[in-house]
Amino acid sequence: LPGAHVIKAYATDGINESAVFTNSYFIATGLCDYQLPIMSFSIPIDDMFGGSGFYSNFMPSGDITAPRPRGLGMMEIFDENGVRVGYSNVEAAVSGNGSSHTAMKSIRLYYKGKLNEEGGRFGSLHYDLFAGLARDADGNPITSFDRLLLRNSGNDCGNSYIRDAYMQRVSSGLSVDTMATRSVLLFVNGEFFGVYNARERYSPEYVESHYGVDKDNVALLESDYSQVHTNQNAPFVLMSGEEADADDFNALVDYIRQNDMADPFHYEYVTALLDINSFIDMWVVHLYFNATDWPGNNIKVFRNNDPLDPSGMDTKWHFTLLDLDMGLSYFDYTSAAYDIFYSFNRGSVVGNMMCDLMENEDFKAQFFCRYVTLVNEYFTPGYLSEVFEELYSERSPLVTLQMARWGREGAHINTWLREAEKIRLFIKTRNEYAIKALYRHFGINESDMDALLYPRLSLIFNPAHVSVKVNGDEITKQTNLIAAWGEALLIELIPREGCSITETTVNFQTVRETTFTLTLTKDCTLRIQTEAEESTSQAPSG
Repeated sequence: LPGAHVIKAYATDGINESAVFTNSYFIATGLCDYQLPIMSFSIPIDDMFGGSGFYSNFMPSGDITAPRPRGLGMMEIFDENGVRVGYSNVEAAVSGNGSSHTAMKSIRLYYKGKLNEEGGRFGSLHYDLFAGLARDADGNPITSFDRLLLRNSGNDCGNSYIRDAYMQRVSSGLSVDTMATRSVLLFVNGEFFGVYNARERYSPEYVESHYGVDKDNVALLESDYSQVHTNQNAPFVLMSGEEADADDFNALVDYIRQNDMADPFHYEYVTALLDINSFIDMWVVHLYFNATDWPGNNIKVFRNNDPLDPSGMDTKWHFTLLDLDMGLSYFDYTSAAYDIFYSFNRGSVVGNMMCDLMENEDFKAQFFCRYVTLVNEYFTPGYLSEVFEELYSERSPLVTLQMARWGREGAHINTWLREAEKIRLFIKTRNEYAIKALYRHFGINESDMDALLYPRLSLIFNPAHVSVKVNGDEITKQTNLIAAWGEALLIELIPREGCSITETTVNFQTVRETTFTLTLTKDCTLRIQTEAEESTSQAPSG
């Protein structure tokens, strides 16, 4: 195994002391051939291991949800070419619940700005750790980090090591938030400690870097893991923010339960507070990849509390993707031919929300259309395979290294190859099963979906009296237009000489403008009533 010497030095005249300076010197040939970032964490050994070490004694109270002990150490980070790009004091703590009992544990990193004011240290990591894969809302790479997660791959530790990382990467273009990932080599006090998945971590700092929101304005909540085995409808608990934030979200959950979501008034109230697009995409991703350990667990939501925040971000609750390890053929019953539509039940907070929201026809249509569109046009076998092979190529050279460090907990070559083939088979065959699962669960068919995906706009008017343009194209006769679901159509009504428009209705609602926009969420009828002066043609109005 590769190793390193960590040298720490300071200067003193017997009275005054300088800051402590740290340098890691690696003893290995070809370490840079892996072309991965290298992290060297140095810490007094008893502070990490030993009876009170944060790594060995991560649950001193016996409560797995209690705050974890932290250890303060120095983190050096080297880029692919061995150049040191990070040098900071950080606090470290064990991360994860069920997966925290493995020998190789996930580790949270907290950069300590105030403890890095001397000795050439940096208050944050200023480096593109994720090679452009972590991007803000404007598509710009995120290159500064105050919080990081070194993940062992959760329940997938010892199998593929990349399931959650892969599913989040292929979902990063959707409306639900994801955490970027990259493999890194970790050394602790010079000893090789394994291949970890460096990840972003959901926190106020994450929201600030992705959306520009002041982190002090961010509220972050999660499902209550302490009750995951007893009451998955328990109120969400606070991670960051004020208790009033948790009260607000849980009150919204109660509002959805207690009111008829088929009523447009109640549904519009909910959509003003909840980012429906992220809610739907969270569901579609889990359903498509058969990602279990959800929806009663692994839910995080956040919002911007200040409507005047300079970022301009809305103040709705947004959903994230978290810990998808148990999907993508992790179990036999999460392979491509199976489905987890049993999640549409009232046994959890978001299950209840989904059941109630599905009572609203507009929401149901939006969910159906989004599901089918993502399965057919986004999660294509070609795209999924391309991203997987990129991760596979990155990870394959590291399997022997990981196995040498973690032994039976490491991914043996045969295990790694078997899991990779299971994932490839899922990618190749999932789409057809995913569509059939939707149809089977809701009792719908392809014709029903075509009607939802391509709503009709029925135009009823007298072309002798009025000219009608749709997105700039003139419509010369009464007709039915087929449009994409949710498409905005610019309608222009131009009375012909000697004629006037007496009334315009869309599904019996009066439209008073002659130029307006229609957003099609279902079939609708646009009826234009006109009349002509006596001196003009007496063609009947209609």
